[in-house]
Amino acid sequence: MSSFMVHIMMLFFLFFSACSYFPEKTSTVVETSVEIIVEEDFIQEVDALVEEVRILWKKREKVDKRSAQRKLKQFYEDRAVHVFSSLHSDHPIAVLEAEQQLGWVIHRLGRHTSHSFRREEGYLEKLSNKLHACASLLPEPPKPEPVEEHSVQEENASQGNSSVSAL
Repeated sequence: MSSFMVHIMMLFFLFFSACSYFPEKTSTVVETSVEIIVEEDFIQEVDALVEEVRILWKKREKVDKRSAQRKLKQFYEDRAVHVFSSLHSDHPIAVLEAEQQLGWVIHRLGRHTSHSFRREEGYLEKLSNKLHACASLLPEPPKPEPVEEHSVQEENASQGNSSVSAL
């Protein structure tokens, strides 16, 4: 009986090891999606972000400043890094200036700020200007191709001819 069990176990082992040699079905289709950021949308996002950060910064509470830092970091990770990477090869100086200013504002939010808000207001204004400059460098989105009138007229003519020939 034990030799019978050994044979059964060997058969199972051979069966399972043989199954590993069968090719697995792999998908060769890779789906990619590209998000096109439009200048107007990016500018609106920048303006809204700068205004939110300005409000939080004026409150002077550490909790508010940390919240403003998180908003700026999230904006960088979600939106700005995509814009910066798309513009980096063609406009490296503008991208570097905007990234540097964004990093500086994030850094300043973690530090003791001056008693007057004028200096910080200047940092935010400079950040806004740098991000607007990057937005103006964004390429225009591709316009949808217009439907050719000639092909539409051909379709109408072919439909008209078929009804005439049926008479």
